Amino acid sequence: MTFKKILFAAVLAAAMAISASADKPNLVFGVLSDTHIENVPGGSDVLIDALQWFDKQKVDAVVFSGDMTDKTMILELECFAKAWHSVFKDGKRSDGEPVAHMLITGNHDDEGAIYASSKLRDLTPKTIQRLANGKTSADKVRQSISNIVAKAERAVVENIAKEKAEPVLKMLSAFNESVYKAGTNISQIAALAPEAATIKATADKAFKEAAFVDKFKTEWPRLFGEEYSSFFHKNIKGYDFIGANWDFIGWIGKAEGIEEYIVSCNLPTDKPFFYIQHPHPRGTCHGNKVWGQDNGSTTSVLVKYPNAVAFSGHSHSSIHDEKTIWQGEFTSIGCGSLSPSGKSRQGLLVSVFDKTIEVRRIDFYNHQDLAPKWVFPATYAKGDVRPYSFDVRSSQSKPPAFAENAKVTLQLANPKALNSGKACDITLTFPHANDGNSGGILANYTIVVEVEDENGTKALLTKVTPPNNFFWARSHWGETQTFTLAAKELPVNKKFQIAVYPCSAFSKGEAIKTAPITF
Repeated sequence: MTFKKILFAAVLAAAMAISASADKPNLVFGVLSDTHIENVPGGSDVLIDALQWFDKQKVDAVVFSGDMTDKTMILELECFAKAWHSVFKDGKRSDGEPVAHMLITGNHDDEGAIYASSKLRDLTPKTIQRLANGKTSADKVRQSISNIVAKAERAVVENIAKEKAEPVLKMLSAFNESVYKAGTNISQIAALAPEAATIKATADKAFKEAAFVDKFKTEWPRLFGEEYSSFFHKNIKGYDFIGANWDFIGWIGKAEGIEEYIVSCNLPTDKPFFYIQHPHPRGTCHGNKVWGQDNGSTTSVLVKYPNAVAFSGHSHSSIHDEKTIWQGEFTSIGCGSLSPSGKSRQGLLVSVFDKTIEVRRIDFYNHQDLAPKWVFPATYAKGDVRPYSFDVRSSQSKPPAFAENAKVTLQLANPKALNSGKACDITLTFPHANDGNSGGILANYTIVVEVEDENGTKALLTKVTPPNNFFWARSHWGETQTFTLAAKELPVNKKFQIAVYPCSAFSKGEAIKTAPITF
């Protein structure tokens, strides 16, 4: 790519950011992925919080790119639907304007019953016999089995409707009671082992019956007021959305029939359209090595549509990563994860203008913009330079950099280890580097243990670590970063330094280094 084209892309991106902020968008929609709703107290609180935030932004639609539920259970899908309707009652925002949902299934919405069954993986004759034939006391054996039963009971209560769960719960209770009645008679406990197989088989059958994967035709209309189909096409305020569910993609990653379906939609060529699936289209957002890509069949179709904007999830990769957005023959954007637990509560807010599209990355944990927004043309002609192509940003981005007076300090787990011939753990502390520009925001630190030999500096060990709280907006990272190197990783009787390099998704900045160290 020539310098003139790269410069043009940079100027274009800056101009678009200014013009987009001055106009009123034609369409605004939220994007979420991997909510993994469970039927537990407070299981939908994070989702409700995000939907309420979208309501305040006056969205016209909300996209979900898969794994709405955690285990494919009807009770979980009911929790998801209840959360949606609690915020957007009758398909309307709080101001009375309509809001549409774009629901795509992922692997957890299709085969998740196996994850429910996995909660009973220790309820087997083999496990019971192993515990009974071990060298632990009878009390410990009974307690271990009781813990297995308790875990199974929780899984049954959370995932199976009450009337269907009762027979399984009775079997579990009776089994546990028999174990305790056996007292210290270990052989009697071992003799109960075959019952575990019967209970597990009964539970597995109940889990399968409680899943919605075979009941889309009844459950989807009941909960969402629309028919379920492997593909869907909706038009919201003049813009087209196409979705492909997991049942037509699966672990093989081949989107069967997607090309024919897109052709049948007769899409306009003077507007963008939005495509949604669970796995990332191969070789696009988050790069070639990310987990959770399809087999490339979707990419091979979308390259024919320069105005396509694809959204996908599955990998749970943080959308702070600048490679979350990819532009080549089309545009592909990762959606992160709105995890009900942990730090990853992320989503997107997309505004569509006449000439541009603006994408904000949202940290729902702190209700802040996670990183600078992306702005790019709404339509493209074949061969147009795209501001968020990896090539453009690799060429023009300025890497992150430490402040001029920044230093890395170290703390030895054993202060007497220096020159002792025995290494100890080292904890490094250093200030966060400043972001670069044009895709050069801080992505990670590369920590290198360097030694000198006759050929110069040699990297003995390399570690890569993201900033603290990388899933949050930068204001919540704290002032400094710490990182510990284990003693077993460090050289002995050899002088070395530790270098810390600030890196973006596309470039590496200058390092700060420790003073020389010898163990």
